[in-house]
Amino acid sequence: MNRRLALVVEDEYDVSIIFAKALKAAGFEAQIIRSGDLALTWLSSMTPDVVVLDLNLPNVPGTEILHRIRADARLASTKVIVATAYPRLAEGLHNEADWILSKPVSFGQLRDLAARLVSRASRRSGSPRGSTVPVNGSWPASSQTGGKANEQSVRADRRRRQ
Repeated sequence: MNRRLALVVEDEYDVSIIFAKALKAAGFEAQIIRSGDLALTWLSSMTPDVVVLDLNLPNVPGTEILHRIRADARLASTKVIVATAYPRLAEGLHNEADWILSKPVSFGQLRDLAARLVSRASRRSGSPRGSTVPVNGSWPASSQTGGKANEQSVRADRRRRQ
């Protein structure tokens, strides 16, 4: 069986290990990179199915990595899960990220989400970014945190689908 490829871009060692193990449990081969510049170098020659991306990274911020992923036609089908301890940094990224999670992210939540994103993508292409399909019967962590920005993004997602 050919395993799918996932990239974890996370500078916190323990968190990166947990994320990689969750992705491996979902059937991915996981690569860990702990700085933004190294992630961009890696992405210039590899095409992962999923990227789990922290926003606060050394050398190049996660927002810049996300923008470059979305600007690269070769990475058009790559699913990006933003995982951040600073949800305000993620405001405005709902159109580029496939999913935004507020840390802490559980092992099971990331495992199940990665598996669903890729299986959904294989069933249909062209789905809108920032999707709000529940994981394990609950809404994504970014929606659970509440706040006006999250409510607006959920409404915007609904309008795009109509």
